[in-house]
Amino acid sequence: MDFKEWLQQDTKVDETEIDRVYDKAHIAVELVRQYNPQLLFNINMIANLASGAYGLYNSGENQQILDPNIEQRLIYWGKIPKNKINSLPRTVIKQYFPNLDARQIKVTDTIRINVGRILRESKTDLEAVLRIASTIIHESTHELGHTTEGPPQQAERAFMDWATQNLQSILQKYPVLRGANYALPKSFSPMSAGRMLPSSPHGGPTTTPDGYRG
Repeated sequence: MDFKEWLQQDTKVDETEIDRVYDKAHIAVELVRQYNPQLLFNINMIANLASGAYGLYNSGENQQILDPNIEQRLIYWGKIPKNKINSLPRTVIKQYFPNLDARQIKVTDTIRINVGRILRESKTDLEAVLRIASTIIHESTHELGHTTEGPPQQAERAFMDWATQNLQSILQKYPVLRGANYALPKSFSPMSAGRMLPSSPHGGPTTTPDGYRG
């Protein structure tokens, strides 16, 4: 297997739900993979979010797949119930197996994207695809352990800078995104792509323990 094949396999995600909502959603996933494939390493599924925020990451949906031998040893030696193993933090697993290769722990996380809301607020397919991609990046950054909004918003801005610089290459590769008006609107800056969260009753940004893009 060459590097390209390995990369595609390691960053493969199930995007079926958002593809059913929008037939160009797969382009957003491909753009994220082109921009920074590491953001998808732990993502197993990109699901649709039916209402509310632009995106959501909830660690309660996470799963991890262990080598069967390691799983059995955790059950018999660690006295850990089988139904608790999938949610066991990797730091705890490493305490039992300090020499364990991290690649033997396959994390399968889910992020959710409100494709319907993004489509309603976008004027062109190009804008919709880039907004979906930036929201995937936002939630994937939360998945890496960032529970505050600063790093995810910075990641969105960096992506939008990259997309703006490579706009013609993107349109050449995905001509379906060309419309009567395919230029990014002036208001479509990184900060408009990643809107600040609404204020909470306590005066700060509204958030969850893991994070969402509102």
